[in-house]
Amino acid sequence: MEILKAHQRYKARIAGTFEVFTDLRKAGERMKSIKQIELISGTAFAIGTRWKELRRCAWRDAWMEFVVMEFSSGKSFTMNSEIVHVLWARQFEFMSVSGGTEVSVTMK
Repeated sequence: MEILKAHQRYKARIAGTFEVFTDLRKAGERMKSIKQIELISGTAFAIGTRWKELRRCAWRDAWMEFVVMEFSSGKSFTMNSEIVHVLWARQFEFMSVSGGTEVSVTMK
């Protein structure tokens, strides 16, 4: 069951856009809400990669753990996280569109 679906267009090719979304080392520089990232397992973004993010959520800092569950290079990936005892799946899909890339994010 889909809870939320969002789309965003970027004026960049799929390869570059996909690389930005999967580069954990630079995620804190690109997202204001991420204060720190700790890699738990894996060295590259792939199935089974686990990491923790220290994020600003609801006016306080909180650690969130993520794991990559599905991965198709340059096309899509799904990552799971547990938030307040609820398992969330976030599916990211990358599509070529006129002038760039469209990224769809589905939360389940």
